[in-house]
Amino acid sequence: MRLFKKCIALMMCAVMIFGIFNLNKTTSDAAGLYIVRVGLTEHLKAQDSISISTKKIAIGYCVNNTFSEHIHFYNAKGFTFKPATGYYLVSNKVYPTYAKAIAAYNKALKISASKKYTYLCMTGKNKWNIYVGGLDNIDTVNGFKSKLKSKLSTAFSITSYNGHRVVISGGKTNLMYDGADSGQYVQIVANVLNSKGSQTLTANGYEYRGRMEIAPYGGDKLTVVNVLNIENYLRGCVGTQMDATYPHEALRAQAV
Repeated sequence: MRLFKKCIALMMCAVMIFGIFNLNKTTSDAAGLYIVRVGLTEHLKAQDSISISTKKIAIGYCVNNTFSEHIHFYNAKGFTFKPATGYYLVSNKVYPTYAKAIAAYNKALKISASKKYTYLCMTGKNKWNIYVGGLDNIDTVNGFKSKLKSKLSTAFSITSYNGHRVVISGGKTNLMYDGADSGQYVQIVANVLNSKGSQTLTANGYEYRGRMEIAPYGGDKLTVVNVLNIENYLRGCVGTQMDATYPHEALRAQAV
């Protein structure tokens, strides 16, 4: 009977992992561990905003299963993510490096009328644009176009909300990312250890290991996807899915 129960527990665990989550082997993981993407649908689905209380974060892209950090940000009060709704002017020029993009961004900030509506936007790996807007009135946003073109020596195109843009508040730079063209969203990771010595991110009061992908995925609400290796996933999920009073063999089977 004990062997039968163990086999059932193992099969349930296998169905849960391989049937629900998309597993990808990563070449960047030194241990050769599988990476899982876990939609945090219980607490962090269809949210108007996501608050990250972690003070230091790195932002980057995961390409070919390898995550690369692009920029680091610090804010004592953390960061807030919201869908970037409204109309935006988007620079036709794409900047290949953060240094070139931030130089253009600082030029755009000198236009006082549009300063608070100006954003540095990540549109793909090594792709940056200047976005200006976030307003519901298209005529007001279009009114910034001529001065921006003159200041940055590039044309701007008007665009409405596309279901893939997110604004990050916190820090000194107005930052956005747009996953429409590349089909990819940025991911964030903690750049600081918590009180227990672990590298975790805290979103809306919930703490998670690994990286987070925060996006509207074509809608107007945000959902968080936790991206982490299978070891860290199992470390967190066994305790939440099975009570410690369960038989020892069942707990072992769940962790396999």
